[in-house]
Amino acid sequence: MQSTNDQYFNNNNNNNINQFINKFHDLNSQLFQSLKFLHKSLNSIWNNQSIWKKFIILIFGLILIIFLILAIIYHQSLLNYIVNYSDKWKENNFKLTTTILILLLFIVSFPPLIGFSFLSTVTGIIFGVTLHGWLILIVGSIIGATLSFLLFRYVLKSQAQYIISSNEKLFAFSTILKDDNSFWILAMIRLCPTPYSLTNGALGSIPGISVWNFFLANLISSPKLLLYLFVGTKLKHIGEDSSNKEKIVDILSIILTIILIGITGYVLYFKTTKRLLELESNTSISNLIEFNQDSQDFNDDEFQFELDQNKKTQSTKLQTTTNEEFV
Repeated sequence: MQSTNDQYFNNNNNNNINQFINKFHDLNSQLFQSLKFLHKSLNSIWNNQSIWKKFIILIFGLILIIFLILAIIYHQSLLNYIVNYSDKWKENNFKLTTTILILLLFIVSFPPLIGFSFLSTVTGIIFGVTLHGWLILIVGSIIGATLSFLLFRYVLKSQAQYIISSNEKLFAFSTILKDDNSFWILAMIRLCPTPYSLTNGALGSIPGISVWNFFLANLISSPKLLLYLFVGTKLKHIGEDSSNKEKIVDILSIILTIILIGITGYVLYFKTTKRLLELESNTSISNLIEFNQDSQDFNDDEFQFELDQNKKTQSTKLQTTTNEEFV
């Protein structure tokens, strides 16, 4: 016959397992809904394009796929080419190479362009972990990110409003960024390994984030850019004549760097999920999202006011519950 403690322990284990299974199913459901929403949005954007724009998109996509395939097949040759000519580019065309890298980093800061990580790593291959290489990444990325943010904040207002009100995860982000410590959370977002250009546009669609805070968050998180320079330097070292032992050390250091960045992303995901659960416990969240979906004009101040009211309601409920438990 089991003791009371054993029965209590078994019941707790069963409850934990059931909670884990329920969370796993909820995660799958959220993933499916996100993919469904993404497919619907992309399909709507595609249908609204003219024939010649569709043709250009197809050609661009085909070129990108071919480039990726060639890069995978000939990655060693490409790496050797960049390594062999990096010193020549730096010595013979110092100013031109610097200008081109800044311009390319600026361009890929706008969604849906990609290549920021690649260009940052190439900067590390050419200039190494130096102040000049770091300044190239800072100037190109911060100016590009800020202008991309302004584009989605003030030009693409209706699209931004639809995005923020149609996705609960993004709505949870908007309430997180209304907290008192939102500035540091925003800086932590910039440290995460998320798609760079897409993050610039997504943050621009979230009310409550000022341009100044966005700029400072990018500036404060700029030491992260040194990691790209570090990886680029190690890749250059691997591409040069070096012993197998040195190559193994370089590869392990790159893997460790990627793992550390991934841990930061996990911390942010945990905080976002926690806030989303808090929002789901409040019945007013559905009404608030529905209200914003029906809005035709983007009103940043009005939306911020609604977030503040929703946050005050949650705080009042939490305080009332705490007082009742105390009594």
